[in-house]
Amino acid sequence: MFRRLLILAAFAAAAPVHAALPDEIQVYDDSFNARGVFGLELHVNHSIDGNVTPGYAGEITTGGATRLTPEFSYGLGHGLEAGLYINGLVDHQGKAWLAGAKLRLKYIIHPAPDGGVFYGVNVELGRIGGRFEIGKTGVELRPILGWRSGDWLMIFNPNLEFTLAGPARSSTPDFSPGVKIGRTVARGVMIGAEAYRDFGSLAGFDPVHQQATQVFAVVDFDRKPFVFDFGVGRGFTGADKWVVKAIFDVPF
Repeated sequence: MFRRLLILAAFAAAAPVHAALPDEIQVYDDSFNARGVFGLELHVNHSIDGNVTPGYAGEITTGGATRLTPEFSYGLGHGLEAGLYINGLVDHQGKAWLAGAKLRLKYIIHPAPDGGVFYGVNVELGRIGGRFEIGKTGVELRPILGWRSGDWLMIFNPNLEFTLAGPARSSTPDFSPGVKIGRTVARGVMIGAEAYRDFGSLAGFDPVHQQATQVFAVVDFDRKPFVFDFGVGRGFTGADKWVVKAIFDVPF
């Protein structure tokens, strides 16, 4: 069964790997802050072997770069959570950049902390500097569909990305879904796989050999005060070849 699920993840999944600034590499689940509760996570992604050839004049490429993105969150109640990303980057020459910011609103319609089907949606509005993404202002609509049991977790995020301004502006969104499959192996420890793929515009998918894909081996560790996600990813067809990523929960 696990092998079949991994194959499904590798071929059915996808994510915003086309972007020059992959600030958050994750598949969203049904977690959210309770009403009045603040949260802080730090996203750290590093392209060990990535693109070093600019796709347009002035682009800062991903190769050798590290993305540092604090994510602030606040519970609004009734399954709603607001969030703010501050996008930072250190390029391959060691120069630090403030790349942009994103606002998000997450709504978990039906959580399933004790098992079963869960679903919701996450919406993000962001503006990223033109040196990092050719589409400067955009909206991401991320449906959240998942199921968990005592040992297993399966999630599908069929992401739609709309570019509202900039040279890449389009009335048709890109389809870039993500899939996660995990299995609990010890108390607070889950291992699994995540896969991301950029199919291109819904008006007409890119040729298969141009659909950037990344597959990650991941571990989720949740033994407070130590809560983090760590993964190593292999990219294909235009995605960065090797990427490491982590998400750290910052207690305060």
